[in-house]
Amino acid sequence: MNFPDNPNTGDIHSISNKQWQFNGSAWDSVPAYALYSGDSVPANEAPTGSTWFNINNGGLYYKDQSAMWVAVRGAF
Repeated sequence: MNFPDNPNTGDIHSISNKQWQFNGSAWDSVPAYALYSGDSVPANEAPTGSTWFNINNGGLYYKDQSAMWVAVRGAF
């Protein structure tokens, strides 16, 4: 694999639909998705497909392919 030269801590690099994040000394594999909870929007580094539960409004959000947090609506 070819990673960028001189990366900054926190940089993300994609290779064959897999993401890697530089931790300051090495590249770590980033999970295909993640689950967050809190009252503020998760960091931009959250991978596509991640979900976020907003503890202030009870909303559930999904990070789509355009890197936007989209509200998940239930079928009621």
